[in-house]
Amino acid sequence: MEESKAKEIVFKVGKNVIQAGKNKIWPLEGKKSEKLQQSPRLDEDNLSQLDATNNDDSKSTQIKTNKSSENEKGNIHDVYKPIEYVLRFCGIYLFEKMKTSTHCLHTLYCACVLILQWFDVVRMLVSVFIESVSSGSFVSIFTFVLNFMSTLYAVTASLFVFRSHHQSLVKLLNEYFEKHTTNVNFKKTAKRVTVVMTILVILTLSIVILGIVVSLTNLLPDAAAFTKQFVPNGLYVQPGTAGYIILIILIGFARALSTLGTFTIFIYYYLTIFIFWKEYQDIQRQVEESLKPGNVDVSKLEESLEGLRIRHDDLSRIIMKFNDILVHFTSIIYMSASPTSAFLIYGLFNGQLNVGDASVFVWSLTTNNLQMVIMTVVGAILNAKAHEPMYHLHRIQVLKISDKTFQSVSLFLWRLQGPPIGISVWRLFVISRKTILVRGTRVICSGVKMAF
Repeated sequence: MEESKAKEIVFKVGKNVIQAGKNKIWPLEGKKSEKLQQSPRLDEDNLSQLDATNNDDSKSTQIKTNKSSENEKGNIHDVYKPIEYVLRFCGIYLFEKMKTSTHCLHTLYCACVLILQWFDVVRMLVSVFIESVSSGSFVSIFTFVLNFMSTLYAVTASLFVFRSHHQSLVKLLNEYFEKHTTNVNFKKTAKRVTVVMTILVILTLSIVILGIVVSLTNLLPDAAAFTKQFVPNGLYVQPGTAGYIILIILIGFARALSTLGTFTIFIYYYLTIFIFWKEYQDIQRQVEESLKPGNVDVSKLEESLEGLRIRHDDLSRIIMKFNDILVHFTSIIYMSASPTSAFLIYGLFNGQLNVGDASVFVWSLTTNNLQMVIMTVVGAILNAKAHEPMYHLHRIQVLKISDKTFQSVSLFLWRLQGPPIGISVWRLFVISRKTILVRGTRVICSGVKMAF
């Protein structure tokens, strides 16, 4: 009995101690719970505001990363800047965003350069015409007119076309690359274009300065007679006079700008076609990867083909704008190359050209036809690359794809089998592989007919 009473007493004492400890601790916890209850809770509005701020922060960080990547890779404007500077110097491309006074001065500069170039051509035309009448041979004048007038016409037409269409083309290309993200490092391309344009300017100016020095120092035995022949209206300028020096310098400057502008337009042509070719190559590669036998995901196939179709269509629309820029340049080269070749072949075979004229016209013929050949080959390569996805799309097994995928494939094939994609010549035909055979055959046949 005593042991049981002792246990009850110990139990009661322990219970009282525990209760006392609880009374000391629990009031503090109660106060904390009251404080937590009194503190403002995160309701739904606060949560939505917090999510909005987080989204804004993520968007701002994404924009910053996009800007940083864009600054690292540059944009399409950087690629065309060196070409624009040279075209402005040649008087072919007018400034667009500038002060009124600067714009007026540059417009006056372009007009003076254009007048000087036409004066040089007319001056030489009169001299060649007089020589042809006296000798009874009109092959020289026909060859000269077709060769020099075509080049000057292309440069003159480019003065008006570049201002209205070039910035639109660059804007469309910029929108294209922003819409269809591609791994193109424009800064590297811009550096390469800058190097090429610098070399071209240095070579052209060096050749012109050398020609001016040779003419002024009379290093050539017939320099004076050659200069007298090319002065219009019988007003001969005596060598060594101030008028003679000014004439040689102005004519040399005009020819330098004309030559530099022509080659710059060619670089502009090849650079833009190279950009198109790289994009079509990437589209063709992605189409080929999407249609591999191992790719069985129907939803991904549908999404990828539709995206590639839209990208291909956007790029083809930009080529149409590019054709608006070079419509005069490409067309006049095709129109003048064949007749010039025919007249020159006829003159060489029939002895209608002397050694001096023949050497000059052979050089002109070579450069003119070389330009046409390169333009034809490059345009044919672009045309073939733009239509390459058609080969892979025809191999699709229609029964294994969905209806939406079939619709995308049908639209893609309809565009590829429709009007040809590529560089058009005055909207008469598009340069393709057939053009190489047709133009080469026509030049040979014309020359043979006139020679025999």
